[in-house]
Amino acid sequence: MEKTWQTLLNQLPLPDAEVTFDDVAEWLPGEFDGLKNARLLTDLPLATHVTCDACEEGHRERVRWSEDLTRAYIPCSAAGIANVRLERLQRWQVSQANFATWLSRGLGLSGEERRLPESCVWYLGQRKLGGRSPYFYFAAVASDEQESAMAEIRRAYGRVTGVLLVAFSPLTSVEASKLHVVDLNLVTSLQNAAITADISLIEDQFTESPPRGTAGSQRTEKKAPRQLAAHRLTLLKAFIPPGSPSDMAAIGRRLGASPSALYGMTRGDASRYRNEKLESVLTQIGCSRAKWDHVPKPSAAHK
Repeated sequence: MEKTWQTLLNQLPLPDAEVTFDDVAEWLPGEFDGLKNARLLTDLPLATHVTCDACEEGHRERVRWSEDLTRAYIPCSAAGIANVRLERLQRWQVSQANFATWLSRGLGLSGEERRLPESCVWYLGQRKLGGRSPYFYFAAVASDEQESAMAEIRRAYGRVTGVLLVAFSPLTSVEASKLHVVDLNLVTSLQNAAITADISLIEDQFTESPPRGTAGSQRTEKKAPRQLAAHRLTLLKAFIPPGSPSDMAAIGRRLGASPSALYGMTRGDASRYRNEKLESVLTQIGCSRAKWDHVPKPSAAHK
């Protein structure tokens, strides 16, 4: 279900978040019905524009209709007139509000979920983490709106200790803040049309936080374990062939390890696995211990 989950997360920051028939046609059986039943997807009017599938250019055109409204088509320089299958005009809106409710339940939070006025930020609730009870928030925003979302939360709640869940990797360090920005791609997945969350990975945001008064350079060093966990998770997901499900359950089946053990390996929580199991996993994915234990420098990671 990794592709389905990624499609939803990619759409969330968009003002008119929607998926098309072409999107859902690639999902596994039952995923679409499950998300509709959960009211994550709601029907929209038929699309007025569509991408051509009659040539290799992939141009997008306005849909024309026959006089009796039974046939749809678009102009195509290669095919002349390209007929459009009517089901390809179907589209569905991704409900940000229902996603927030869904996310709150999946995280097991308590409290009344609500949207901050005139914003794309939701308060989701609270739960105990690392001896604290942080506030949880969800922001349906793009990466360049991260700071404005955090400012919106501070205006409404003050400088509270909390978790801000977003659908992207935070681009700047917010270590000095009480509000920890967490990538939904890293800590959640979709299983049987329900959200599953690795609460332990979220809890690490607090158990690894530096004590008050720590120097800025030391704070940067404290962030390494979280970067390392994300690096290791990327290595595990890269083991799955393109087009195949790459959630932790699917990866675990291929590697002969439980999702709990795999998440433990990414965090270095040896209570979840034996060392020989880690060595077996590294052998299967073709990864050396040195590569597993060191986050590549940004310049090397983007070569």
